[in-house]
Amino acid sequence: MEFVFIIVAFVVCFFLLYILCRQDFVLLRQNISLSQILDTAAIAITFAFITGRLLFLINNSELSLLHIIRFFHFVKFPGISPLGFFVGGVFALWFLMRDKKGILRIFDIFSISFLPFYLLSLILRSYPPQIAIFLPAIATIFLLALFIFFLKSHYMYILRDGSISLMLLLIVSIDTLLYEYLNMDRFIILFDLSPGQLLGIIFAASSIVFLFINQRKLKV
Repeated sequence: MEFVFIIVAFVVCFFLLYILCRQDFVLLRQNISLSQILDTAAIAITFAFITGRLLFLINNSELSLLHIIRFFHFVKFPGISPLGFFVGGVFALWFLMRDKKGILRIFDIFSISFLPFYLLSLILRSYPPQIAIFLPAIATIFLLALFIFFLKSHYMYILRDGSISLMLLLIVSIDTLLYEYLNMDRFIILFDLSPGQLLGIIFAASSIVFLFINQRKLKV
């Protein structure tokens, strides 16, 4: 059943990607075609899955899943790190689109489009019984409100290009940092923190700094 939800979520994500890219004047001005975006998305998602899967396996000390079949057999051996998925996807997008001037807008479009997949990952998570009901409900309401805000910001240019992606990175980083404390099997490497939590701190701090710089129209 979870696999069906994942397929539906990806269909929704690609539909949103199609809608957001179809008439975007920045992409049209940069001569970035819809087919190029979709091809890039397929490659970026593949790389994002690998990085997300690797960070999940390291965090949970599931090194036995570092097998070519078990690693990709997501249905039988589920588990992926949202932070690893996000960072891997961003890196892949940057590498594939690094020569495009509209790359920050592309980051934002992908962030908005794949927000439903992030929401699904929060709903399908394992939570302690005492918070298993209300926490997914709160996360759903919060992300739906965030999705509406992001769409409005994207179309009305409330935020500068790139800021939506930085805000989502901040949220995913904080989410990873907090959720890992519920994972008793996490792999500790430093200061009672897992690799995912350390990365969460680094990316959360970085996203705040770059978000401030981006919104203040300063150059790094």
